[in-house]
Amino acid sequence: MDLDIGAYQVPARIEGTLLKKAVLSPASLSDMPINWSFPWRELWRSNRDGLTIVKMSIEDEVWGLVQYGIFPKDNPSFVMIDNLETNPISRGTKSNRLVEPVGKWLIWYCVNVGLKLLSQLNSNDECLLLLFSKARAFEYYNNKIGMSYQGTRYLSPGEKVHEFMFTRQGAISYSTSQQKIWGSPTSLDS
Repeated sequence: MDLDIGAYQVPARIEGTLLKKAVLSPASLSDMPINWSFPWRELWRSNRDGLTIVKMSIEDEVWGLVQYGIFPKDNPSFVMIDNLETNPISRGTKSNRLVEPVGKWLIWYCVNVGLKLLSQLNSNDECLLLLFSKARAFEYYNNKIGMSYQGTRYLSPGEKVHEFMFTRQGAISYSTSQQKIWGSPTSLDS
């Protein structure tokens, strides 16, 4: 099963005012940064079967990456975001980030992978998108993205994470809201 839905052009803002077109598309090894918090190049080299990495770029500069997969393998029913990171120069607590909304478009892409590739058989209240968050990103997923908080888990000794999800209905609402606020993506694969 191909795990991506192709490439899309999406509206993004640079320095709070200038509107530019960003591209969401499958990433390659050359897109993996060496100076971000997460070791993306190492991840690429040891990529587990069934996971895909998609990037958001503007004029060939990568502004965000997301790694996700569809699970369970024997009966695919939800998308799990394994890693999501934005370019360090566009992060921080400033109200006007250098490029926005990077994370929201990457999540939009994953949501639409689930909506387009997974069976309509799962009901509106079943999980369609799942992710585990570190404590520092709790507010982002809870308040800015609006995902449902499911509780705290320990993935390995000492690794405490927060579980968030979108049901199918929540995913549809998020996708619709994102497009209302920022504009509709345009497929580049037509």
